[in-house]
Amino acid sequence: MSALDAVADVLRAEGVPLRVDQITVRVLADGQWVSKGKTPAATIEAQLAMEIKNHGDQSRFVQLGSDAP
Repeated sequence: MSALDAVADVLRAEGVPLRVDQITVRVLADGQWVSKGKTPAATIEAQLAMEIKNHGDQSRFVQLGSDAP
């Protein structure tokens, strides 16, 4: 499963917005995605940013303000 598919599953299951660090913990704990890198949260954050940038309103994800829960 791709990182973004795993993120989508986690967000769908939680039903509320989550910070990237919270998403990363859940994705890794559930075993939905495996990272061999030292900074998996940075990887997920970068992939989310590119998804939103490349797909705009058609993206599965939206970025909320930095004060979001």
